[in-house]
Amino acid sequence: MAENSVKKIVPIISFETGGLAREEIEAVFESLPIDITYADKDGIVTYFNRMGRRIFGRTQSDIGKTAQQCFLQAESDILLRVEKVSGIISDLKAGKRHVVELCVNRDGHLMHIRYLPVRDKAKCYAGCIEVVQDITEIKKLNG
Repeated sequence: MAENSVKKIVPIISFETGGLAREEIEAVFESLPIDITYADKDGIVTYFNRMGRRIFGRTQSDIGKTAQQCFLQAESDILLRVEKVSGIISDLKAGKRHVVELCVNRDGHLMHIRYLPVRDKAKCYAGCIEVVQDITEIKKLNG
């Protein structure tokens, strides 16, 4: 291949900005230093990344459960109840809030938890994503 030529990529899954193979998408999600849990528009958990260093554990049995059953199941020390999770999801779905963020200390680590609505191109609610990141070391950075 010539040095100035561009490699033609034939993605399995195409996006507006390019494309990736299913295996590449999975590898990207597994490489992120965050826990991701996704619940669809009906509030059913349909995906989570495995990430070997998950902060809050998930198992295959969580797939098909409601977000309320999973989103703070392991995080009971945060003192959020099912009603609170339901309220968060309801607010995100209705567009009353665009993000819900919490920081909690757990076993000497500072956890940043975010709940974000996922919307399709028509701005219709498609689901909710929970993102959890250990920010203990990030807080120590300078500059």
